[in-house]
Amino acid sequence: MIFTPDTSTHKAIRLAGLALVLRPVSPSDSAIPLCEWLDNDSFMPFWVPLVPKRNTIKVMPILPSPELYPELLQSVCRRLTQVNIIAWQERHYEIIGVETQTDNLFVIQLSLLHRQALPPTLNRAVHGLCLQWFANANLEIAEQLHQAAVSPFTVSIQSKNRHQTQVRVAVLQAELFSLLLWGLCPNLGQEISLANAGCQVGPQIQLVASSSFEKLVQTTPQDALKLEFVTPTSFKQEDAIQPFPLPELVFAGLLRRWNTFAPDGLKLDRQNWTGWVTAFDLKTHTLRMKSDEIGSQGWVRYRFPDPEQARIATILAHFAFFAGVGRKTAMGMGQTRLLNHHENDRQE
Repeated sequence: MIFTPDTSTHKAIRLAGLALVLRPVSPSDSAIPLCEWLDNDSFMPFWVPLVPKRNTIKVMPILPSPELYPELLQSVCRRLTQVNIIAWQERHYEIIGVETQTDNLFVIQLSLLHRQALPPTLNRAVHGLCLQWFANANLEIAEQLHQAAVSPFTVSIQSKNRHQTQVRVAVLQAELFSLLLWGLCPNLGQEISLANAGCQVGPQIQLVASSSFEKLVQTTPQDALKLEFVTPTSFKQEDAIQPFPLPELVFAGLLRRWNTFAPDGLKLDRQNWTGWVTAFDLKTHTLRMKSDEIGSQGWVRYRFPDPEQARIATILAHFAFFAGVGRKTAMGMGQTRLLNHHENDRQE
C-alpha cells in the first residue's frame, strides 16, 4: 500500500529519510528512468540501493538535510498518482510502497572490496573516512564531530576475508543519518584510497538497524543482562586503562551517552550502580592504532537486583548496540550487542 501523508500536518513529520519499495515488472514503454522520475528541479537526490532483505527491493532518495524530507515525501506521493513504473539499473520496477524513517538511532554497513589484505592499522583511517563523509555534507558539523567530547557516531570494522572488509557506522542523531548518507554517496561503487591501500566501496548500503530513544525507554526490564563485546573494549578508570567491563563502568558510560543525546523528557537519572557480574567469558585482544590498544572481547552476564536499576540497565543495554561501550568507539572499539535467551543457551 502506498503511504500518503496528511498534507495539512506534513511539516510536523520528523523524517530522517525514506525509501521506495520496488517490485520487478516486465519491460514497459511507460517506464521513466528513476533519475528523472521526480520531475521536480527542487530535488536532485542520490538514489541509493539498500541490500535486499527477504527479497524486498528498496531504494533511498538521499538529500543533505532532514528538513528537506517532508517536502520530498509530498513530491514522491504526488508523483505516484501519475506514474509508478520506473527504469533503474537496466530493469523495470513498479513502486509499490514508500517507507519513512522517523527514528534517530541508525546502524548502516558498507563493504570494502580490495585485491590484497588491508593493513591492520585501519581503524584510524576508517575514522578519518567517516569524518570526510560528514565533511562532504557539512564541513562545520564534521569539525564539531572531530572535537566532540562524547562522539555521536561509532565505527567498527570486520574483515570478512582477504578481499572484503565490512565497515559499520552507527549514528545517535537523526540529522547525522542524512549527512552521513549524503557524504558517502559519491564513493558508492567507486575506488578510494584507505591507509595508502586501494579498495572499492560496495554499491549498496545495508540498513542494519534503527530505533529511537522513545522506543528504547519502552523496553521490558530484565534483571539479568548478557552483553557481547564484539570488538576490543576498555575503559578509563582514574589514571589507568581498565580492560574488564565492570558493571559500573559499562552502564555509567552508557548513561552518560544517553543523557548527552536523548531528548530532555527522556533523560535518565544518575545511578549508584549496585549490579554485579554473574558470569563471563572474555579474552584480551590488541587493536593496532597509533599506539596499541588492549581491550576485552567476549561476553559478560550482569544482574541488577534493584528494579529501577534493572529497568535503566535494560534500556542502556539495548542502546549499547548503537552507542558502543567504553573508549574510542568512533575508532572501532567497544562494539556491543545484547544477547537474547536463545543465544545465551547456544553459547553456554
